[in-house]
Amino acid sequence: MHHLRSAQDLRDVPVARAPTASPSAFDGTLDDLFERHIAPNLPSADDVADFHRAIRAYVKRPDPLFLVRQMRGTVRRTTYTTRDGLRFKATDNAPAWWTQTATFHGARIASDAIVDVIATMPAHILDSPLPRPLAAGPRGWHLAHILPVKDGTADYRDYSRRELVSRFVRNVHPCNYFLIPKGNWHHWSTDARVLGFFADRYSKQYAEVWPEFLALAATDVAEIPRAVAPLRYASAERPAPIA
Repeated sequence: MHHLRSAQDLRDVPVARAPTASPSAFDGTLDDLFERHIAPNLPSADDVADFHRAIRAYVKRPDPLFLVRQMRGTVRRTTYTTRDGLRFKATDNAPAWWTQTATFHGARIASDAIVDVIATMPAHILDSPLPRPLAAGPRGWHLAHILPVKDGTADYRDYSRRELVSRFVRNVHPCNYFLIPKGNWHHWSTDARVLGFFADRYSKQYAEVWPEFLALAATDVAEIPRAVAPLRYASAERPAPIA
């Protein structure tokens, strides 16, 4: 097992298993797509639970630096301070890709290194120190989120600690993102039926941490769309909308 002391250490993590590519053509249900193509790229329940425990301890620290998705009035890679003196750094999807790669390859954060890992985690996808990324491009996957990471229009200077914890957890936690083929991802990465499908799968696959993840993300289970099945997924060169 490889223990990380900074985000850059991920470059040196041995490849535990090879990620698989997104299908260029598929005709079946979303259940089929998940079992045959998505599930092999998911981190194990043990590795997700270990990352969850590190994040849970981190947000209880007296002065954590929160990584949150860029919003109006902020610039990626820049650190801001709220009126209450809370700090956050604006990011794109790079922290989620970093976490996906780290947990997929079984890397763990050293118990005394969480502050350094968060401080050095990439804030821009071009910064991302991924050794062999699951590749939003070459392998054809897009990393989408179950709970929204960019909602809200309130002045960030008024954000409470609870708000920043929620945004941070939604931004970096592996329970909040899922892989979908890049073709036509705009159409169905926000489809309530798809979000409900992945929430249902994760509530079982990551059952040990799922309730606490929702609590940290300031989300009641009743707010999550319910899964309805089966959903048909059919594609040629580019995935078609779900019927």
